[in-house]
Amino acid sequence: MVTAGEAIRFGWETFKRRPWFFVGATLIIMLVSGLIDAFTRGIDAAVPGSADQSSPLGSLISLLAGTFINMGATAFYLSAHDNPDAADLSALWHPRPFLKFLGASILLMLQSR
Repeated sequence: MVTAGEAIRFGWETFKRRPWFFVGATLIIMLVSGLIDAFTRGIDAAVPGSADQSSPLGSLISLLAGTFINMGATAFYLSAHDNPDAADLSALWHPRPFLKFLGASILLMLQSR
């Protein structure tokens, strides 16, 4: 069994091997997420007339794009866990298995309600 302290220690040691690379990758993920959010807010504002009210189209785009982003982030951070020195930004594009990941994301959303 892995303790919380061991997990934190492992994560910190992994991060220290390439800190600016991991910070940069995280900033890229955040930037892409922010751009998608701004895009869907624009769609929401155009369709129902209010950026505060979600439209079905904006929600669908947000769900699909968010799934791609989460898949890429998960693949990237797992790659960094396995071998921090070989982790590469190309792992951020990891579109397979999209439908399984999307299904799991939907189930998690339903479960949290």
